[in-house]
Amino acid sequence: MLKIDDLGLSHTYSENDRAEPGMLTVHEAGELIRRAGLELGLIPKPEHQVPSDITKTGKRLIDWVWFDQKSSKAVAAFEIEGANCRQEPVDKDLDSLGNIECPFKIVFLYQARRDSTLPRSGFMEKNIDRLNRDNIRIKYDVDMMNGEMDDLILEVGKKLKITR
Repeated sequence: MLKIDDLGLSHTYSENDRAEPGMLTVHEAGELIRRAGLELGLIPKPEHQVPSDITKTGKRLIDWVWFDQKSSKAVAAFEIEGANCRQEPVDKDLDSLGNIECPFKIVFLYQARRDSTLPRSGFMEKNIDRLNRDNIRIKYDVDMMNGEMDDLILEVGKKLKITR
């Protein structure tokens, strides 16, 4: 069972804060992704380099990638963005996740900072058709903390025939 009860606790709440249970900081989002990969027996790797179609260097880093220990193939790739992101991160995520071969591609949107919450900008949702063309899913922190990460673990496990 994935341990998550210590996540979502690193930010403080102010009186006018609209924080909800399950809102994570960028670091907690990364930790949740790392733990879920380990739960599956995969190798979670941060800052994985892929080719880029839009950078001057021709390279870009993906925040987290899960690799199968046996085949060394990428299984899932995650970009982490603030829920208030604008168009530039959407284009970056389309570039990076579009340049990796793996069955699961996810943009994980976090909504907490150390002392505040982030409003949802809606830019990811406005680009849903472009994201869907590359089989990229959008997931919010509160949804992942409320069972969708467990669902993803089951889905990946089923695809890879992993028994836990």
